Amino acid sequence: MNRLCLSLLVVFCGFSRPADAQGPPYTFAKLQVPGSVFTDATGINNAGHVVGTYYSSNGVRRGYVFDGSTYTTIDFPGAAHTFIFGINGSDSTAGSYTTQSGGGQWHGLAGSGGSFTVFDFPGRETDGRAINAAGQIVGVYNNGPGTPDTGYLKIENAYTAVAFPGAQHTYAFGINDAGTISGTYAAPDGLHGFILAGGTFSVINFPGANQTFVGGINNQNKAVGWSKRGTNPTHGFLVSGTGWRAFDVDFPGVVDTQPQALNDSGQVVGNYSSAECPQGCAFLATPRNDVPPVCDQALSLQYSAGTLKMKFTGLKTSTPLTWTGALLALNTRVPLWSAPLAAVSPAQSFDVSFAFPAVGSVLGWSTLSRASGDVICADFATVNTGG
Repeated sequence: MNRLCLSLLVVFCGFSRPADAQGPPYTFAKLQVPGSVFTDATGINNAGHVVGTYYSSNGVRRGYVFDGSTYTTIDFPGAAHTFIFGINGSDSTAGSYTTQSGGGQWHGLAGSGGSFTVFDFPGRETDGRAINAAGQIVGVYNNGPGTPDTGYLKIENAYTAVAFPGAQHTYAFGINDAGTISGTYAAPDGLHGFILAGGTFSVINFPGANQTFVGGINNQNKAVGWSKRGTNPTHGFLVSGTGWRAFDVDFPGVVDTQPQALNDSGQVVGNYSSAECPQGCAFLATPRNDVPPVCDQALSLQYSAGTLKMKFTGLKTSTPLTWTGALLALNTRVPLWSAPLAAVSPAQSFDVSFAFPAVGSVLGWSTLSRASGDVICADFATVNTGG
């Protein structure tokens, strides 16, 4: 069975979330701490305050918070290097520090109002990656260089490991106020994203990609990340429920874009590489409503009396794309169509119905892609046909 199909079956049969329409395109702003040689952005709260880490020309790494006009450096007292990764609505931050200039033992830290609390997963090196409104922290721990990385959840002084079953490494990068955790795990075949809710892992693999990274998650259960197909550059995406949207989250005109976090308003932060910023710069992307999205759709499945109905709601495109539909049933991929689709406006809603046997759970998907094969929009749905 195709690994992507297997992963999608796990996600959409084992963990149901409502489909969501595409977010709008974005207005992008470059973020770069003055004098830095590299700036990363890894967290944003609902006030639009951005946190991350920058590298000075002498190699020292420092955290920062950007309030929309001013960059403020965050240094843990006595630290050789300080990383800041996450921020919550009260401007409390999560990160890590080391007192050794060569990057020795790392310790987790939480900061608030200019003061810090130090913590460690018991007996391990620790990073704090994200913090929610209740002060719950997720991050990564290991037993030193060369040892496996494992995620964790910290609630007050209690720690719980977050380890995707069978993974070589697990990274917990995001947590929302409901306690849903997002992140990435490494397996022999590459990177895969995950969502952890109610004790159940859901796999996140971007359609057609061989590498998928998932970063932060907001309170609408929308997550951002990036994917890579073969040797192509990385591209950003937004995933919500059974809907995927790509490219609208790419910094314009650059080689690689890597979104890492978002807030409840849909603002996205991350980093990118370009000719004018070869070492890497950060970005802030703000949704806009005056430009139509490249594409949009919502797919649902219905089954009755031997007829399978694929219901498409709000399908539209602003440019010609390739439209592909397929099913997965009895561990077999059933291609339905793949054809060029002219620009569709206004949005169209319609049904595609056909006779289909009762074979249990059926997964259907619809993708809209460019001529290069890169998927722009993808939606998935499942139905139990009985049998």
